[in-house]
Amino acid sequence: MEAPLLVQSVLLGFVVCIFVFGYMMPAVSAKRRRRQPTVMSSPEPAKKELCSRPLVFTKVNHVTCDVRVPKPRSGHRIVCHSSDTIYSYGGFNPLIAENDPDMQDEPSWPMLKPLLRELWKYSPVTRTWHKLKTKGEQPKHLASHCVGIIGDTLIVFGGTSVPFGQASSNKIFTCDLNKLEWKLLIPTNTDMNDIPSPQYGQAMVIDEDSKCLYAVGGTTGFSYSIDVHRFDLVTRMWTVLWKKGELLTNTFPEERYRHEVVIYNNELYVFGGGTQLTNHALNVVPVFNLSTKTWRPLIPNSSRAPQPRKCHGLVKRDHFVYVIGGGGGTVESPLLFNDVWRFDLQMNVWTVLATTMPQPLQFHGCAISPNSPKLTVFGGVCTATGEPRRDQRVNSLYETLLDVPSLKELCWIHFLHEADDNDIQRLTRDELIRLGIPLKYTKRLFYQSRHSKDQVYPPIISNVQRSGPPQAS
Repeated sequence: MEAPLLVQSVLLGFVVCIFVFGYMMPAVSAKRRRRQPTVMSSPEPAKKELCSRPLVFTKVNHVTCDVRVPKPRSGHRIVCHSSDTIYSYGGFNPLIAENDPDMQDEPSWPMLKPLLRELWKYSPVTRTWHKLKTKGEQPKHLASHCVGIIGDTLIVFGGTSVPFGQASSNKIFTCDLNKLEWKLLIPTNTDMNDIPSPQYGQAMVIDEDSKCLYAVGGTTGFSYSIDVHRFDLVTRMWTVLWKKGELLTNTFPEERYRHEVVIYNNELYVFGGGTQLTNHALNVVPVFNLSTKTWRPLIPNSSRAPQPRKCHGLVKRDHFVYVIGGGGGTVESPLLFNDVWRFDLQMNVWTVLATTMPQPLQFHGCAISPNSPKLTVFGGVCTATGEPRRDQRVNSLYETLLDVPSLKELCWIHFLHEADDNDIQRLTRDELIRLGIPLKYTKRLFYQSRHSKDQVYPPIISNVQRSGPPQAS
């Protein structure tokens, strides 16, 4: 009985520290401020919204109006680090002016516009964005690429430049998030036929246990694929696991792009996707067995399923897969979705959740926290004209809890909501620990604020406004 009592004591202490923090923080802050020179008062911070109710989307308000934030974009990808830090890479926006003042410090902009070769970091603790200065060789195919994360390493694969499909990629790049340094991973294959063709809109999943990357499908801009490849991140070798033959009997599954894939029990589950003219249904889920290297159709044990779609967001938590938004309909009558569906990989059942995004989106970025059921949605296209250069893009950031978090995480959420952002950043790690904040949470705080000033672009006062090859963003 000692262990449960100890756990309860720790949790109780963490809860108490939230209330104690309100009383102790002013005294600690005042003492530290006596050592600080007098400064001009900063703008009134935006109201903090509390994201603690499951299935309620909250739009994140930035701390002040004079902090640089990413431009509206689509076709980008976001991932969530173990510290809950969000990283966003790439994207596309043809409505950004060539002489936009916010883009003048980006050396690649004149050459790559309207593609955005930017690595942004978002801190959920301070609710601030930072554009990171990186070095080394980095991707230039920045729309409908794939992005994953292992530890402190960002992995980018595939993608297209503009015009869509005229130049696509089959290269893998890594970015060391500690050194902010990019590297190109050169395959060790002797047979080039084992390497996937340059494409965009592929689906990628990383198996951290085997240190392997799996890539499924994609498009060259003129043809589509459903081939399955594996890349060993240790040996840097590609392996072809399955290629669709030319026999008419080999019709399942259909070729596609802008689908999503997860790995579960040594099988790959493919959700949605389509072509420029079609959207694949989700009432049949293609499943690829990594041992037998064969496909099978999985028919869910539920009468309802999401409408056919592509360009949706998808995250996996435990044995649940969540499909968020996306685009569907026809070329003549396109649809945008703001719904959220959950698929149970154990029971093979679809459930529509009792929530919707504040606006319909496609080509948006989605990421799930590794510490809690917190979903983050960033950017995307909020119109469905079918013409990329007319579509409206957003830079809105939304958060919601997909389930009830643990008591510790719930305490942490309330602590961040009640605490003053400036006070949190001024306190040292030892002071936070003395206040009763567990070490794992202080590590999250200090990871999110660790980049030095020479690794971050300075703030800029910014006024943030909200039939060829298949669209990439």
